[in-house]
Amino acid sequence: MAKRAKRTPKTLVIDASIAKRAGSENAVFPGSILCHHFLVSVRELTFQVAMSPDIYMEWKNHASRFSFKWLTEMYGRKRVASIGDVEKKILRNSIVHTSSHENHQKAMAKDCLLLEAALVTDNIVFSLDEKVRRLFRHAAVTIDEIKPIHWANPELSEDKVMAWLQAGAPADKKLQLGKQA
Repeated sequence: MAKRAKRTPKTLVIDASIAKRAGSENAVFPGSILCHHFLVSVRELTFQVAMSPDIYMEWKNHASRFSFKWLTEMYGRKRVASIGDVEKKILRNSIVHTSSHENHQKAMAKDCLLLEAALVTDNIVFSLDEKVRRLFRHAAVTIDEIKPIHWANPELSEDKVMAWLQAGAPADKKLQLGKQA
């Protein structure tokens, strides 16, 4: 019998919105429970988490007690990919200017750090922010570089996050920013 090739775990970008929402194992709020289970699954399924200095600061400022303990465990298991400063000013400027609405520009500028981290890892972002996902999908119409980035929300049943993770987070056009409705 042939040996099965060892699968290299993918590196995921996880927004601080999930870190903030994830409750303990005793959580009662549905969103807190879903985010808790999501983080536990990421750990148990041996994924890595991408951490740039900016993403780390977001986590440090917003993570729940459970999430910060989870991140500490991920560091202990050597499953945090420290990716350094990955800001792409030209790309960021192009993305932000796909909208003329000032509030949209601010929202995209704030979360471009997630896209930049995804571009240097495995093109996968998890976030609860549906507004910014819609804005980035609109930006992807004209910015090819961000089209292949997968964006999923653990709170949305239609994203089927848990099943996708269990399958190893394979390419899925439905989750890509370049997917048009």
